[in-house]
Amino acid sequence: MRLSVLPPPSSQDVRSSRVHELLRDYPELAPLLEARGIDLRECGGKYFLEALPADEPVLSALMAELRWREHPGR
Repeated sequence: MRLSVLPPPSSQDVRSSRVHELLRDYPELAPLLEARGIDLRECGGKYFLEALPADEPVLSALMAELRWREHPGR
């Protein structure tokens, strides 16, 4: 059985998602978020923008991390 990979979310989808939803759908984000000081167990129920440190520009790094999903298998 072949599983398909979810395409990358839009930046608006990321902003409106809860941390646990992003990790469920995009598990490769866990190290990136943890490296930026986001405690995944504590912040799982928060919306992404609520969980981020106010001065940390993580969204562009997160989108870059997911870019491979545009063309999986390349």
